[in-house]
Amino acid sequence: ISPMIAYAPWRNMAVGVRFSYGRSLLALDNASLSVSDVDINVDMFHRLKHSYTGTLFWRPYIPLGHSNRFALFAEVQLSFSGGQSRVVAKTGDVDGMLNYRGTYARSFGASIGLQPGIVAFITNDAAVELSIGVLGIGFDRTSQTKNQIDEGEIRSFDTNFKLNLLSVGFGMSFYL
Repeated sequence: ISPMIAYAPWRNMAVGVRFSYGRSLLALDNASLSVSDVDINVDMFHRLKHSYTGTLFWRPYIPLGHSNRFALFAEVQLSFSGGQSRVVAKTGDVDGMLNYRGTYARSFGASIGLQPGIVAFITNDAAVELSIGVLGIGFDRTSQTKNQIDEGEIRSFDTNFKLNLLSVGFGMSFYL
């Protein structure tokens, strides 16, 4: 769920903000994989991740027909994101005591994107919309601390100039 608030200062145009939050937990207590001569065993691996994103957007609409029930839009987005994750894994036994390793990571990102779509007004106050990401430029920085000793940082810059089927958005909008 990512709620948004938009204001339409001109006919067929809207500006607004969108917020989203995500949480994921992966907990493997005992897993094994065997392919040909390769055996992989995991006794304990836990990862907890929290992420949040704030987006500013500008959305011009192109009405289809005279009824204004259907419209195309091309949303331009400026997004800022952040998050943190914790990983704990069992690495074996040392002198009869269990040995664990832990990694803590903090991340920050910024991106600019284009997301076209279509909106259909069910009533004068409610609409459904479908959109897909097609263009994006982004920067991410992640700082990690492993076992409270080793520190590292990863910086990445990426571009996306194709249909991203993983960013298909389906939403319901209510207008006041």
